[in-house]
Amino acid sequence: MLVLSHFSEAGGGFGSLSEVRQLFTNDMLLVAGWVHYLAFDLFIGDWTAAMMDRAYVSRIIQGFILPVIFLFGPAGFLLALTITGGNLSFSERASPVSFAGPKRTTPPAISVEQLPPIDVVLISPWYL
Repeated sequence: MLVLSHFSEAGGGFGSLSEVRQLFTNDMLLVAGWVHYLAFDLFIGDWTAAMMDRAYVSRIIQGFILPVIFLFGPAGFLLALTITGGNLSFSERASPVSFAGPKRTTPPAISVEQLPPIDVVLISPWYL
C-alpha cells in the first residue's frame, strides 16, 4: 500500500522508456522496483539450481551459471536450460518442478549416467 500511495505522485508509466525513467525518479518506487528485481532473480536462481541438481549438473558449473542468471536474467536461464536440456528428458514429470506436471508414462530412452561426456557447450548470444 505504501508503494501504491507513491505511484500516483511519481508520474510516468510503462508505455515507453522515458516514462519508466520518470516513474523511477521517485525513491520509493525505485526501491520497490529494485526489490522486485532482486526477489525475482533470486527465486529464478533457486528454482534453476534445484533443476540443475535434478539433472546432476555439478555445483562447480552451477557456480558459473547462477551469477549469469542474477546479472543477465534470461540469458543465464537459457544457459541453464541448454546445459540441462530443459530437464524434461530425465525427470519423472514433464515439468521444470518435481511436484507438478504430468507424470512420465514410459521411462527415458537413456539414463543420465549413460550419456557420453560433453566436451563443449556452444551458446549463442543471439537469442533476442
